[in-house]
Amino acid sequence: MDTIALVGRYGQRVDTDMVNIHDNPRLRRTASVLCVVAAVLASALVPVLAVRFAWHRLHPRESEVYGVYVAHYEDGTETITVNRDHTYVQEVESTYSSDPVRNAGTWTWTNDDFGRIDLLDCWSVHTHEGLVRPKFASQRSLCRYPVERYNAFIFGPLYLFSSEEYPLIKVR
Repeated sequence: MDTIALVGRYGQRVDTDMVNIHDNPRLRRTASVLCVVAAVLASALVPVLAVRFAWHRLHPRESEVYGVYVAHYEDGTETITVNRDHTYVQEVESTYSSDPVRNAGTWTWTNDDFGRIDLLDCWSVHTHEGLVRPKFASQRSLCRYPVERYNAFIFGPLYLFSSEEYPLIKVR
C-alpha cells in the first residue's frame, strides 16, 4: 500500500500510518486550537452578514419600487402603478363616482435614509379619518411617500407610507 510521507519536527520522515491525532497530544492541541479559531471567526462573520442582509432588505432600491400599490379606504380604493420609465398612473374608485378616476404623471426617487418616491402632479386622495376626499381630483400637488417594508419585516412587501392606518401596499 502506498503511504504519504510527512516530515516531522526535526526533518525526519513520518509514516502516515503512525500519525494518530488521539495518540499525539500536540496534534490534538493544534486541532482544538484550529476548531476554536474557526468557531470564533464563524460566530463573528454570521452576525455581520445578517446585519448587512437586513440593512439592504430594509432599505429598498429604486429597482424594487416598480409595481402596483393599493390602499383601501372606508369609501373607496386608490391604486398607484409605478412604471420603470418614471411615469405613474393613479386610479381612484369611490362612492363619489360610478367610474374609476385616473391621473398620470412622473415620479422621482430619492435615496435618503429609507428611500422616498415623489409623485409629481399627484392627488391627495384620503383624509386622516380614512375617507376619500369629495373633491380630491380638483387639486394636484407633490406627493412624497417614504418607501418601507410593511410591518418592518425584511421579507415583507414594500409600501408607500401615506399614513399608518392606510398605507399603499405593493401587490405586484
